[in-house]
Parts: sequence; C-alpha cells; structure tokens
Amino acid sequence: MALCLFVFVLGVFGESFAQSQLKLVTVLYRHGDRSPVRAYPTDPYQEDAWPQGFGQLTQEGMRQHFQLGQFLRKRYSGFLSEPYTRYEIAVRSTDYDRTLMSAEANLAGLYPPNGSQIFHRGLDWQPIPIHTVPQDQEKLLSFPLPNCPRYSLLMNETEKTDFFLNMTRTYGEFLAMVRNKTGEESTSIDSIWSIHDTLFCEEKHGMTPPDWVTPEVMNTLQILKNFGFQIMFGTYKREEKSRLQGGLLLDQIIKNISAAATLVSGGQLKLIMYSAHDTTIVALQEALHVFNGLQPPYASCHIFELHQYNNSFAVEMFYHNDSNVAEPYRLTLPGCTQSCPLQDFIRLTHSVIPTDWDKECEVNSPSNETGSARSSSSWAAEFSVSWRSRRSSSGRRRGSRPPAMPPTRPLARQLLRRDGSPGRPSSLQPRAGSVSVGVGSRGRLPLYRSQSSPLLTGLRCSAPGPQLHRKLNRAVLLSSATL
Repeated sequence: MALCLFVFVLGVFGESFAQSQLKLVTVLYRHGDRSPVRAYPTDPYQEDAWPQGFGQLTQEGMRQHFQLGQFLRKRYSGFLSEPYTRYEIAVRSTDYDRTLMSAEANLAGLYPPNGSQIFHRGLDWQPIPIHTVPQDQEKLLSFPLPNCPRYSLLMNETEKTDFFLNMTRTYGEFLAMVRNKTGEESTSIDSIWSIHDTLFCEEKHGMTPPDWVTPEVMNTLQILKNFGFQIMFGTYKREEKSRLQGGLLLDQIIKNISAAATLVSGGQLKLIMYSAHDTTIVALQEALHVFNGLQPPYASCHIFELHQYNNSFAVEMFYHNDSNVAEPYRLTLPGCTQSCPLQDFIRLTHSVIPTDWDKECEVNSPSNETGSARSSSSWAAEFSVSWRSRRSSSGRRRGSRPPAMPPTRPLARQLLRRDGSPGRPSSLQPRAGSVSVGVGSRGRLPLYRSQSSPLLTGLRCSAPGPQLHRKLNRAVLLSSATL
C-alpha cells in the first residue's frame, strides 16, 4: 500500500516537476518550391518556360510556406501573441527573391491580421519586417562561405579519398551518359546535382521529360545529389569543415539562446526566424551531427526550443520535413538527451565552433592538421582554379551558368557562388557608437544603435528592465556583423 502511494505521489509530482516554460524558439527553414536555377544546353525548357524566370518562388512554394506559418501558429499558440507584436519576433533572410518571398508567405500564415490590425477590408494580410544584408556581405546564412582556403583544401582532399574515388569509378559511365545527353561540357559528382534539380523542377510542374530520363536515371541522379550534400560539410573531417562553415551559424544560435536564458521573462523576444537554403540546413545539421544524408525538401524547418525548468535550461530540437506528418521529428544531439541541458549543449558543440574564423581559414594555421609543406599562396592559387565554382546555398555548383540579374542588384561572385561575401568577417567594423556585448567565451558581438531603438547597455547589466531586454535581444539578432 505504501509503495503504491509512493508511486502515485512520485507520478503526480514528477509530472509537475517536468513542466517547463518555453522561453525562445529559433527556426531555420528552406525556401519553398522554386523554378530551376538553370537549364542544361539541350533542355527543351529554357528560362522563358518559367513565368518569373530561373530560381524564383512558385505559387506552390508560396502555399508551402503559408502552411508552414499556420503550423507554427498552431504549435506555439499560447506562447506567441495572437496579434503580431514586433518585440516578439525577429526575421532574417538571405537576399534572394525566393527566400524573402518565402518569409513573407510564412508570416502571412503565422500572423493573419485581426481587429485593429486589419488596415484594408478584405485583405487578410499585414506587413511584417524581414531583415537581410546584401549578398556580398552575407556571413550567417549562405554556405559554403567563400574565401576560406582551408575549407577549399579540405574539399580537394575529400575528392582524393577512397570513398569519393570509388563513387566516381562506380558512376563513371552514368556521368558520361548524362554529359552526352545534356550537352554539358563536363559532369562530375559535385556538379551533377544541377541536372537532377532541373529535371526535378520540370517534373514537379508537369513538363514532359526527355526520353532518356527514366525513373532509374532520376533515382541515380538523386543518389549522387545526396552524396554531394554529404561530402560538402561532412563525411571527411566533418568537425573541421563545420568550424569553417555551419559552426558559424550554430555559434550565433547558441549566443541567442544563451542571451535568452539570462533575461527576465517579461516581454522578451520569443521567435527568431531564418529564411535560407537547403545547404544552410545541411551545414547546420552537420555541425550538430544530426544530418540524415538527404537533401532538405522545400519548406523544411529545423527548430530549436529553449525550455526553462525551475532554475535550469534545456534545448530541444525538431525537424519538420514532411507536411503530411502532424508533429515534427525529434532530434537528439549526440552524447545528450533529447531535452539537452543548455550547458551540456554548449559543451558538446564546442568542437565545431570557431574561435578565430580568419585564422582557421588560413591553410598553414597551427590549429589545422599539417598535410603538406606547400605555401598558402600556392594553395590559394590552386583554389582559385579548382574550387572557383563550388556550389553555394543559393543553388549552383561548378559548371553552372549564372542567372541573369537586374543591373541594380549585382552579384559579387556572378560566375561562382551566389552567396557573395568576398570580404573577410573582420572587415565588418561596428559603426561609431556601437557597443560590444560579450556572451561567455564565444566572442564579442557588435550591437548597433538606431534612433528607433537606442541601445542603452549590454548583457553585463545586473537587472535591466523588460523594455531594454527587448531591444537588446533584437540587436543581437539583427546585427549584420554576426561573426
């Protein structure tokens, strides 16, 4: 009897003890369905076959993100205010039409206007700010980041590994067949993704494929495409690749989570939203060592939740990559529980967080493994030739043709990747009057003043008020100098 009573009491109080308070949600999602980023030479469907041209969000992509916004509204009902409240949400996107428009569609589903927020009768929509930086200054959401000779060397080493060479030999005849059928000058493991992408987009939109494109061909192209994602940030020297790529975004996310854990509950930022690309999700998930090896589908979403249990905090992760499933898949950081204590989360991810990105990108950096005595200038020269056209998160790899862009929005790296960012992170200097806010040992982040939201102090203050916390949190998130 006593044992039964003990079990009953433990069950009741255990359930009560397990109750948590949600403090912060961070979501990173891929844009929705789009047109292909290019056509191969013999493709019967060139750019004029697409209403808005290459690389643009389609109406299906808009619907996908509107539905994702509705999913987030339902999931976080009671946490997010029903009406849009500017202090509760910060949205950051890469500077591409499809990611900006995806964010807009997502927010339309998340925050339908009601009451006084309806500014035009019959229009079930309201404007919500989305922040971005020019493509040549993007350091947070476009991967792989360029101008990192060490990463280029790692990728060249990857192409010399047994598993890569075995894939090249195994699919050599297939690659030659694709090259012949498409009219491409060359096809390789790291560029074949573009052919699959074009054919996939055309199939999704009801365009009849050429006779040579059978289900078996599409399946093989998909295998090679997924292999390209796997080697880009993982498989070979995953941790070091992550320090130079996805670890940068993970570092910023951890800073935001850590800042939220130090703030009082009243009126703080509740939702951080990043609108980006498939390679952004892959880079982040490889850094977390939770990547499933498959290209993230359109509108897929990686979710971080910060929960407070009494005086402790824990991080939970979820992956929403199937709109037919009501609940997102739970993700567990290797070495931790699904609800991972914040300090353990920070400790377990420490190895993929760079301490000095510029220094670690140098080929002869003492922190890098020494594999050759060649000078960094020699490697850099080789990089400019052999890795000039690696893929970026915008959707192009080696050998792809740059899309036509309006002259008012030039690309810094038109012939190479579309994430731009030729400058070094250290070249982004705080403006006059900025304040650096330290967050643990993960570096210092410049915060910026503005007339609408002047920054009064930093995280070191002992007990700032809720209004200050709101401004501080948004400043941390929206700073363009995120490295």
